[in-house]
Amino acid sequence: RVIILAGYAYGVDDFDTLSVDRIGAFSAHTGLIGARAEFSSLTSVAGSFERQSRPAGVTLQRFTLTLAQRF
Repeated sequence: RVIILAGYAYGVDDFDTLSVDRIGAFSAHTGLIGARAEFSSLTSVAGSFERQSRPAGVTLQRFTLTLAQRF
């Protein structure tokens, strides 16, 4: 089974990347695209790419890859 992920957020959307320029009024736009594949062996692999556009032309990009084995 394959699941396609897509998302959009405006403002502060992810606490783990909180920085000084994000305190107070913050107007970033964040887009996400990704996919997750689940296998009959109870293993799943997921990958996603996020791109955030901050004021003054600053951008943040992040790629995440996750491997999970359930039992």
